[in-house]
Amino acid sequence: MHSRQHASIVFTDFTDGRGIEDIGLLTYTDGALMNTVENRSQIGIVAMLASNSRPRTPVTNFEEFKAKNMESCETIPAVPIMWKSQKSPRVATSSHAAEIQGLFLGLDMSCVLRTFLAEIIYGNPLIAIQTDIRNDNLNVIRALHQLGNIGENKRLQTVIESMKELVDESAINSISFTPGSLNIADEMTKVTPANMTHVLSMRNELRIPTREFISKKHMRTHNAKQWMLREEKFPEYRK
Repeated sequence: MHSRQHASIVFTDFTDGRGIEDIGLLTYTDGALMNTVENRSQIGIVAMLASNSRPRTPVTNFEEFKAKNMESCETIPAVPIMWKSQKSPRVATSSHAAEIQGLFLGLDMSCVLRTFLAEIIYGNPLIAIQTDIRNDNLNVIRALHQLGNIGENKRLQTVIESMKELVDESAINSISFTPGSLNIADEMTKVTPANMTHVLSMRNELRIPTREFISKKHMRTHNAKQWMLREEKFPEYRK
């Protein structure tokens, strides 16, 4: 992240007075294909605390943060608690395989943080905390919900089956889509100005797409994948 003058850190109550019952865990993951040494892929993960009610605020000064193919966006209050950038455990031969490895590591981190937070907040690691995962690849998200294999190698299929089990056991509440231009974990895998990371760490604001953007994305997506873009998949759009 580039240094910025006159920067300050502001501590805010992201639950807006709703208390610990409104605390949830939100994790973003990303994987870049063969952009490190030894043909490994770079994996990026950003985990944060966010309000389960997800109050949305429109971005009024959008010129300070321009995202590709995004006319507007909104923010929700969030507090980063962990971020990570590392090489993939094994060589990925496709961007799909790189994203799967990133999502697997993100799920693993989320399960650990979920238990850790429950023990700190409630004194009981078995109490469930709302946990949501975001990724920018619809095919990867679909692979976790469809029956059968995806035609990849057996080792990768084993990783997918492990993630399916976590979803089936409700260890993770949801795995949903975010556009790549608003995937904050993308800044952990590529050389970027890290604008979203700066906004999150300094203002406790996470950029998210508008409901209109998701609706348009839903209409342009193949009907076999449209169910992943329904509004009930996004806690911030639930009434």
